[in-house]
This record gives sequence, C-alpha cells and structure tokens, in this order.
Amino acid sequence: MQSAAVEAFAPRHAGLDIQQNSAPCVPRANDRKHSTIYGYFQRSSWNGFSFLRSKAADRTDGDVSYLSNLSTKGTRSRRHRSLDSELDAAKTEKLKGRTSIRQSTDMDRLRFSLLSSRFDSLIQVANIEELLVHDGPFHDIANGEVHDGVWWLDVTDPSNEEVETLSRIFTIHPLTTEDILTEEPREKTESFERYYLLSLALSQPSDKGSDHRPSNVYAIVFRNGILSFSFSNNPHAANVRRRIKNLKSHLNVTSDWICYAVIDDIVDGFETLVHEAERELVVIEDNYAIARPDDVGLVLRQIHECRKKVSSARHLLGGKVDVIRSFARRCDERYSITPSSELGLYLSDIQDHVVTMMTSLIQFEQILARAHATLLARLSVDSSRTGSMTIKFLSKISVIAAILVPMQVITGLFGMNSPVPGESTQNLEWWFGILGVIGTLVIVSLIIARMVKLI
Repeated sequence: MQSAAVEAFAPRHAGLDIQQNSAPCVPRANDRKHSTIYGYFQRSSWNGFSFLRSKAADRTDGDVSYLSNLSTKGTRSRRHRSLDSELDAAKTEKLKGRTSIRQSTDMDRLRFSLLSSRFDSLIQVANIEELLVHDGPFHDIANGEVHDGVWWLDVTDPSNEEVETLSRIFTIHPLTTEDILTEEPREKTESFERYYLLSLALSQPSDKGSDHRPSNVYAIVFRNGILSFSFSNNPHAANVRRRIKNLKSHLNVTSDWICYAVIDDIVDGFETLVHEAERELVVIEDNYAIARPDDVGLVLRQIHECRKKVSSARHLLGGKVDVIRSFARRCDERYSITPSSELGLYLSDIQDHVVTMMTSLIQFEQILARAHATLLARLSVDSSRTGSMTIKFLSKISVIAAILVPMQVITGLFGMNSPVPGESTQNLEWWFGILGVIGTLVIVSLIIARMVKLI
C-alpha cells in the first residue's frame, strides 16, 4: 500500500517510478553494494550520520529510528542470521499491519529529491540516511563507485550538518561549502576542478527572518549529475522535473541541460512579478486621474508599493543579466568542467527573456514616477487652494470682529456705575437712541469693508 506522500506526488509525476522509503527497502545480505555501504557508514570509526539519525527521529516520530535500529541489529547479529531473514520479517510485519516506516503526509518534510535517468525514477525522502537504502546514484557515489547516467539531487532547507556531510561525500570545495552555509546572496558562477557552481536569487523572499532578503538556489553541476540546494520552499525543482518527464522521449538530458532548465524556470518565475506589477499599474493609471482629494493619499501609497516591487524585481533581474552573460562565456571555453557549447543557444534565449522583462520594468518605473510626480503636484495645488480659502475665511472673521468689538465700548460706557446721560429720564428714548447709533455704526462699517473688498 503506497503512502500518502507518494499518492499526493503521483498525479504530478505520472510515469515516474517513485521508490518509497518503506521496510522492504532494507538491503539484502547477498547484495555486495548494500553490504559495503552499510558496513562503511556503520563502522564505529566513522559516525558521520549519528547526528542525522537523532534529527531524523524527531522528524518522523520514531519511525526512522526503527530503520536505524533494524540496520544496527542486522550488523551486530550478522554472524547469527542474515539480512534476508530480517527482510522477510519486515515484510510479514507490514502485511499484518503492525509495522512500517511511515512517510510524512506533508510534502514539505520530504526535503531530499533524487532523480536518476538510469533508473527513470524519483526518490523523495526526509533525510540523507534514508537515501542509503535505495540503490541509485547516491548509493554509488557514497560507496566510491561510478554511476552510469545523469542524476539530480535537490535538497530543500538543509541543516549545516547535512551540507557538510554532502560536501564530504561529493568532495565539494570549502569555498563552495562556505557560500552555501552562509547563504551567500550574491549571484555568481564559479568553476572548480570537478564541477562548476551557479548561484541565482529567487523571485520570492526567504522564509527566514523578517528582512525579506531574497533566497538563492545553489546548483553544483558535475559532468554526470547536479546537486542543488535551496533554503526556502519553491516550485522550481518540481517544475523542472515535470519538464524532464515531458521531454525525455526526444531530448538527451544532461547535467548542463538540467542546470539550464533550473535557470530558465527561475527566470520564468519573475514573469509573475512583472504581470502583477502591470496589473497594478493599470489600476493606478485609472485611479490617479479621477481620485478625489481625500483619496490622493491612498493612491500615493499604492504607487509606492508598486514602485517597491518593480525596483526589487529590477535589482534581482539585473544581477542575472551579468551571471547569464558570464555563464554563456564559459560555454565557449574548452575545459572538462565547463558547460557544453550547445548550452549557449539556450542561454541566449534566457538572456533575451531577461532583457525583455527588464525593459518592461523600466517602462513601468517611468510611468509610476510620472504618476507620482503628477499626484504630488495635484496635492500641492489642492493644499494651496485649501490654504487660500482658509485665509479668506479668517480675514472675514477678523473684519467682523473688528466691527463688533468697538460697539462694546458704547455699551460699556453707558453701563458704568456712575452718572451717565439720560439716567434720570423715565422713558426709552435714550435706550433706542444708543441702540440706533450702534446699528448705524455696524451698517456703515460693513458697507465700507465691502467697498474695500475686505469681506
């Protein structure tokens, strides 16, 4: 019975023989390769995978520890019983439903993906130790043998110990190992004695931290294989494997071609950013011309966010132009570890694609800059108009206050606690007279202010 992880992977990779990490994968005693590699990694003098066993046990809830205990038990009792009996026992237990190495239902935990052209199969496991039970490129290389055919080992979010272990197995230069361990953000291509290294930044930021630093893919290309590392979940490896499945009938897949396919898929990932920026630009162009004064701030915020995306995409694509150009020059060199000359044709197509997207992003940035300047000018005009209206209103209030305040002097004089004119009269003639004088002064003052356009 296939595991849930294999069933989830099967629709996307129909036609590939996916080898599962299950109990029947325990090596047979009469298999020289398995016995050699198990003896090599289980000798007490070399315990390079001990830390991986403990780490894997935490990830798989004790299931991988069962495999480790099973292999250790077979080593200690090799003189008393063969591994064939353990294989039969494991099969019996699996049929009874009492034991089985359980694969994770979460595809993100299957961080190691091994593709081999010789076996026409894909192996997905959670750690390096589980690769040892599969007969394939990793088994041959770890055992010091030559593997016929092209292989590709893709590792997602590796730990420092796993990177160092793979570096020892594949004889990776310390400088390359340091770049991978430190997640060197600079995009580059370098040639070494047995391989060449290609580092490219992805379109999505890294999952680690909040600095939004772009995540890189590091591809170590050998003559017959490729080893790739990525520190964030991305669809590029799965897309390339799907492309290989579709083209394998009429295409000679080599390690250089796989490297090209990885570059092409990473570059294609920027098309999503370009199309998204284009859609946002269309919305901004429709809104900023008809935006109300209260909505100008919102449109400016949209322009700022869109310009930030465009600038980030331009920065990432700008580095790829230089890397691809340098990579294409290496294709013309005549060394054993340089890319094949046929790869230059494919790289020129990628370079044209990058230049096209760069041109579009430059145009988007120019349009956004003009829209930003237009909105700022409009905002300045609206602010000036609002300020002018406020000044006019305040001037009218000041004129009215200047007219009414002197009237209080008259009322204050006649309201003093002292003898005033008309206090002895018993009629309202003085009261109406004072009120009439005040009203006359107000009317005359308003007429004069109106004549001089103060109000």
